[in-house]
Amino acid sequence: MKALIVGCTRVGSMVAVNLHSKGHSVRVMDSNPLNFLRLPEELRDTSTVKIDTINENVFRSVGIDSFDVLIAASARDTRNIFVAQLAKHIFGMKRVICHVNDPKRYEMYQDLDLGVVGPTQFVVDAINKSIFP
Repeated sequence: MKALIVGCTRVGSMVAVNLHSKGHSVRVMDSNPLNFLRLPEELRDTSTVKIDTINENVFRSVGIDSFDVLIAASARDTRNIFVAQLAKHIFGMKRVICHVNDPKRYEMYQDLDLGVVGPTQFVVDAINKSIFP
């Protein structure tokens, strides 16, 4: 599988390392090159792309059509939803995952036919399952 990860945050870098360790191909995009230090050396040079902005041309330049999944994992919910919608609705990607921190946005973005994951909702669901198995 080929994964395009936008945002070399803790989440994005951990997902990249996990996928890479399982033999998958990853490309990580971020506007801050210092964030790439979260990645092991073997991923830093060949799998990273510094971006200043995100638009259709940037995605075309990295060959978005060749990726199986896009994971929007920046630190900002608004950037993640923009990236996820661009991938899903402009480029027609079937597998798009959008990391969202704000629980209110989480609910709203679920209605946009995106794979939405959020730490707050995950913790709440885990607690509820522990209380009411």
